[in-house]
Amino acid sequence: MATIKINITVDEDYYARFLKIAEENGIKTSTWISAQMKKFVDKMEEPKSKK
Repeated sequence: MATIKINITVDEDYYARFLKIAEENGIKTSTWISAQMKKFVDKMEEPKSKK
């Protein structure tokens, strides 16, 4: 899988809180964001008959 680098704008407070929780659980930000984007795309592209 090819990857790209992007810049995103996020709320500073939530990002700091996310980092604290993610670090405690061994989660990398980029890995989590990629998983969330995949989950969203898969859900939005699922056939309408399944909805």
